[in-house]
Amino acid sequence: MIEVEMTSKDQKNLKWISRLIAILIKIGRILLYIGIVGIIIAMSVTPTIINHTTVKENKIKFAYSDRSFIIKKDGNKTVYYSDGKKIGTEKDTIVYDNINKYFDKYSKKQLIGYSEAILAISIAYMFITTFILKYVENIFNNIYREDNPYTSENLSLFKNIIIYKVVAILIPFIGMIAFDIALKGDNPFKYSSFSLLEFLMMIACYYIFKYGCTLKSNNKN
Repeated sequence: MIEVEMTSKDQKNLKWISRLIAILIKIGRILLYIGIVGIIIAMSVTPTIINHTTVKENKIKFAYSDRSFIIKKDGNKTVYYSDGKKIGTEKDTIVYDNINKYFDKYSKKQLIGYSEAILAISIAYMFITTFILKYVENIFNNIYREDNPYTSENLSLFKNIIIYKVVAILIPFIGMIAFDIALKGDNPFKYSSFSLLEFLMMIACYYIFKYGCTLKSNNKN
């Protein structure tokens, strides 16, 4: 089989694009670490916020806020008023509907537990994602340094990405199942099937990459 060599121009283009991608991925990892720190802070203050938030007598009073939201019925719809003014946006209405519903249905201890669990799952998912991004960054750095991207090291990194991607898929999936059981189907979070499609595409790319490594090895021999 004839190996098709990349032109010098194509190699230069591939190298600077790979370098740019590696830099952007590194920035993304840093932002993820910042996000993880933010969620850890949120976990520390969530119990206090929930304990000081009250929903009773058709009124929502948030922790450490002078504002309160009056709940009224307008036909089949629930309407919220703040400082005598109706809250008009549909997005805000949905948020207050959920607050009203869950504070009415669950105790504050349960809400704290569910909230902390959601935040913990988010941290675990983001932490795994940082590993995936690190491996991807290493692949593009290798492509920048090497003349041929089809190396055994890059193939090994690709395999690690798939393994961590499996973990990244399972963490929220198991979490959603647990919440469905705990909340008896009243789970506001839904799992996206796109993650499975993304995983299958990564496996396909891995075998294509593996084939490229095999062609390179056969041509050398």
